[in-house]
Amino acid sequence: MSPNQDFGSPRFLGTTVRNGGSGRILELAGELDIASVERLDAELLQTPPDGSSILVVDLRGLTFMDSTGLNSMLQAEQLHRAKGSRLVLVRGEGPIQRIFEISGLEEQFEFVNAPEEIASDVQVGRDSTRGDDRMMTA
Repeated sequence: MSPNQDFGSPRFLGTTVRNGGSGRILELAGELDIASVERLDAELLQTPPDGSSILVVDLRGLTFMDSTGLNSMLQAEQLHRAKGSRLVLVRGEGPIQRIFEISGLEEQFEFVNAPEEIASDVQVGRDSTRGDDRMMTA
């Protein structure tokens, strides 16, 4: 058995992006960790924030997130705040949300329970699911 052998299914982070006139919704699914955080960073930095934009990151599809994912979210929040735009997080399931709570960083973010809570702020059009590069292996 090789030391790099993975036990179980491969880790992956799936992303779906919905673009609108005033912002984007980024839906995450799967595992957000050191093996997949580059994928998230690429999505978070794809459209530089400006004073009129909103980026909604939907965490409800995540099954796992570690401190590298939390750090990526924190950096994105700081970037958006510095540019005068908004980063809004849709609360994840219990274990995902708990990471924000126990780190003491929950107050750093704007959270909503569902994207519809700010739907008037983000007028979303077409879906754009990322294809071949969705799978990240450990």
